Amino acid sequence: EARCFLNLDSKVGDYYFKSFDDDIVLKEVQVGFHSKITRAQLAEKLGSLSGSVTSFKVRPAFGSFHMVRNADESLWK
Repeated sequence: EARCFLNLDSKVGDYYFKSFDDDIVLKEVQVGFHSKITRAQLAEKLGSLSGSVTSFKVRPAFGSFHMVRNADESLWK
């Protein structure tokens, strides 16, 4: 996670958004343990970014309250 101060591009309802550009680049998407989204659906949502963004499924760690990358990639279709 990274935090920064910036001007927001637009507001939708109560939420403000900043588009990705040279100043703010999406590098990684961690898909939640219970998420039903498929790899293909995520790639479709990412569009042109899908080739440059690392994505993986996470799971609860054994013995701690952390989320970790699921080593078995075959569990995410």
